[in-house]
Amino acid sequence: MARRSLLRLLLSVSTALLLASPAAAVPFDLFVFQDGVQIGTYSQATNWLTCSESGNTTTCGSDVNRVVGGLTLDSWSLFFDNDPIVLGNVAVINSAGVTAQFTLIFSLPVSSPLGPTTVTSGSVTGGVTDGTVNGIGATLSAPTGSSLYSALIDGNLVTPFQTLYDAPYSLTSPSLGSASLPAADFGIPNPPGLPGPTVNSSIGIRLDFTLTPGDSASFTSNFVVEVPEPTTGVLIGLGLLGVAAVSRRRTA
Repeated sequence: MARRSLLRLLLSVSTALLLASPAAAVPFDLFVFQDGVQIGTYSQATNWLTCSESGNTTTCGSDVNRVVGGLTLDSWSLFFDNDPIVLGNVAVINSAGVTAQFTLIFSLPVSSPLGPTTVTSGSVTGGVTDGTVNGIGATLSAPTGSSLYSALIDGNLVTPFQTLYDAPYSLTSPSLGSASLPAADFGIPNPPGLPGPTVNSSIGIRLDFTLTPGDSASFTSNFVVEVPEPTTGVLIGLGLLGVAAVSRRRTA
């Protein structure tokens, strides 16, 4: 009960959380795709993340305006704790010059299989901001045949009901303004969530979206996998926060 209370508290802030059974290290990978082509793979070991360790914690922060293909990671910070916890903040902008599809996959390996049965829950929220000088508005959409949010186990889509904002969902902001992506979830607020399969190698979140040029998108999402008591659960969280991009627009 204490763990569930803590989870509800953490989900109320604009951060990403990653909980797993205790381990000496917390491996975490980000795979970036543009129009279906992989353009980057990153982790806490990536040099430009500038990670430092102190006791059981690792803190990583990057420079701003890191361009990965046509996607600008406006800022990136992560906090790892062997308790274990990960907090993450990222601002992203479409710098491709044209409307493009971007896919971000965050993957967490597990040290040992979880199961044979699991229960799962997850959620996503966020928004889109017009970042163009001509002020025609910004549009965030789920690509054809895909979803803005998908839960992954062992690299595969978890079905049924574990995708959020399926195509043809689209969100458009007003000129020089922002529009909010309403919070959506599965398996919440009624524990123990939805039935899930055995986890053999990893859990993850896939964010898949098209975004108009020069504009920014924001997501805060999480995916929780639990094994019925007494085994502890696993949570992978991802926060994509358009704070820096939004602040820049408002102060321009």
